[in-house]
Order: sequence, then structure tokens, then C-alpha cells
Amino acid sequence: MTSKTTIQTLPVELLIKILQTLIDGPITIYTDSLSIVPFELSQVCTTWRNVVLSTPSLWHRISYPYGFPADMPLEYMAKCVHLMLQRSRSYPLVIDYSYHYQDIDGGIELMKSLLEHVDRWETVECLELFMDEEEEEGVIANLHAPRLRQLNGELYTGKTLIEMNLNDLEFPFTFCPSLKHLTWPCPLEVDKHPFIPWNQLTSLKLDYLSSADVLQLLIACPQLVIAEFIPSDSIYVARPKVQRLYPPIVRHNLRNLEIIHESNGYGGLFGSLLFPALSNLSLLGYAALGPMQDALERSGCALRTLKLNAGDELVNVLQSKSCFSLTKLDVICSSNIGLCHKVGDAFLEAVTIDPSSMSDILCPDLEELSLQCVDHTTDGMLGRMVESRFKYGRCFKSFKIGRSRVPQGEDLMLFESLQKLGYDIDLNSY
Repeated sequence: MTSKTTIQTLPVELLIKILQTLIDGPITIYTDSLSIVPFELSQVCTTWRNVVLSTPSLWHRISYPYGFPADMPLEYMAKCVHLMLQRSRSYPLVIDYSYHYQDIDGGIELMKSLLEHVDRWETVECLELFMDEEEEEGVIANLHAPRLRQLNGELYTGKTLIEMNLNDLEFPFTFCPSLKHLTWPCPLEVDKHPFIPWNQLTSLKLDYLSSADVLQLLIACPQLVIAEFIPSDSIYVARPKVQRLYPPIVRHNLRNLEIIHESNGYGGLFGSLLFPALSNLSLLGYAALGPMQDALERSGCALRTLKLNAGDELVNVLQSKSCFSLTKLDVICSSNIGLCHKVGDAFLEAVTIDPSSMSDILCPDLEELSLQCVDHTTDGMLGRMVESRFKYGRCFKSFKIGRSRVPQGEDLMLFESLQKLGYDIDLNSY
């Protein structure tokens, strides 16, 4: 008689924990066959089948259509989803739903089945909304989702931004008291959506807002840790300019802030805010950097990562106390009225480390530096800057430059020499 293998002697509780880790592990949209995993696990042996079929939590993660093999017929995918809804019983659901370009009608019918269990939705990693289909109207609307904690809405449409009426995409939930993480592809105004628990949101990502809306959102969301906005004042030409608030609004929990702007409407927005805990800042667009620099200095925060446009004020920003602690800096091009701002001689000179003056180093803790566009006049100046960072910096680890500006001459020679020494240099980034 043969003895049982180790896996067969595992206690059921431990086996479930292992399988649960497999189901709930880190997943990307490119992971093949996520939703088919519990079906495959149930086919290993009789013991596993009994365990898997009797454990609702192993069936709670539903991804359509990307969670199934690409060659699986769509009707089989739908059958699998219906089985998962049954076998997960009353367990909270994790939903990842996108339209399948080959069967939009079938996708809408499948969404109706998912909506029958909306009271169990806890995490919606992707809810792709389709604006071009009349059949969808009224399907995703007036939803009550008492368990919903995370919602990531995306937009599937063949229309351009100009052709779309962004207000046509209504927020589908009228009851979501547990919501804490919200991503939505269209504007949401605080006063028009009182059923969203703004005061408990910790993560908020919204597009196509006016600067005034951004400020109102930051006022209404005191618990925010992560905030990402794309203000677009060009869409809201009738909106008044943001007036600076006195006293400013303090957001003690805000650690990650990303704003992509199309206009010079920063002044009132940043003049109204203080964020003493801010650690990661991404500020892209056409506006001047002065208001942001002033807000950083008034906040007294210590930045770790910074992503912003090249410009005349870039060095001044990096000389502020808030940037002394930077470990990652990403500088990209900004174009405005036909002008393209690039990193020039002043920046390269400022960040080059002089070994004879080690007490006066700009961003001394910098580990990673990425430059999208460089336009310097002195050959070798870029290479010498990077060389000084690797050789004299405390902890410099990586340098990247955009492929649109391939180094030449002495710069290229220096980079090739550093690469031979094993330094991490990417000359084809972005």
C-alpha cells in the first residue's frame, strides 16, 4: 500500500488558505485564465473538488472576458460566470468587467446577471461602460451596492472627447455607503452626487474637471491619501477662476497627488491648499510652477518622488526644502503655444555634483533620474552630470533619457563607458 503524498495530508484549512492565495494574488489584465483557475483546481482530485466546490471564497473573483482563455467560446465564458455566481453563494464579489468587441450584446446580457448580485459587489477592478449602445441605457443605473468599497470605472467609446457629452455618463450607484476608493472617467460634482460618501474616500481619481471642481473635491474629501485629477478648464469656459481661500485647506492624510492641467489655473488651486504629509507629486501641464512651489514651502512636506514638466522654474523648485528628500525625479517635455520646454544647461549644471563642494548637493538622496527631453549647448555636459551622480551621489542607481534625444559625441562616450562599468543607464526610455 502506497503512503499518501504530503499535499494529500494537508489539513483542509491550510489547503484552502493556499488556494485562496492563488486566487487573490497580484493580478494584471494580461494574466490569462484567471477566472478559469477554480474550475481547474476542482479537477485535480476528488478531495480537492469537494474542498473547492464547498468554499465560496474561491469563486468570488470574476473577470470577463480577460480572465478566460482567448480561444474559449463566448457562450462558455458566460456559463462559467453563471456557475461562479452560484458557487460563490453570498460571499463578497470582485468584479473585472469589460465589453468583448466580438459580442457587445452578450456582454450586456452578462452584465444583467452580474447586477442581480450587485448587493455582493465589494471590489470592482474594472467596470467598462459603453456609451454608443442604446441597449445599455438603463441597465447600469440606480444601483444599490452596500458592500462596494472600490470602484474603477472606464469608458469604451468610439467618440472623441469633443463629440462626447461627458454628462451623459451618469454615476450608476445611488447607494454605496462603504465606498472608499473611486476612479471615474468623467466629471463628478460634489453637490450633484450627495450619495457618494465623499468624507470617507481615501482614493479618488477623476477626469475632465474644472479647477473649481478639483478644489471642491479636496475640500469635501478630508480622508484622501491618493488624489489624481485631470482639470480641463477649456471644457468649462463659463466657470469662474478659482479664488484663493483664506485660511487654506489642510489635508493631513494626502500623500499622493497627481494633476494634469491644460491651463494656467494653478494659482488659486494651490494657493488654497496645504498638504504636510505629501510624499509623491506629479504635476503636468502648461502652467507655471511657482504656485506649486509656494504650496510646497508652506506645507513643509518632504517629497520622495516628483514628476513635472521642464521649464525655467525647474531648478528653483528643486532647491526648495521639500525636494531635499527626493529619491526619484522624472522631468518631461511641456509644449505650450508652439514652444517646447526642455532640460537645458542651467538644470544640468545645478544637478551636477562637485566633489569639492559635497555639502551643497541638489537632491542629495536622489536614486532615479529620468529626462524626456534635453537641449544643452555644451557637449559632454549631460554625460558629466550623470557620471557625477553615480560616482559621488549617496545612493544614485538609475538614469533614463527619452529616445527622442539620442546622446551624441562626448555624452555618448561617457554613457557607454558608464554602462561598461555596470551602471544602470537607459538611453531609449519613454
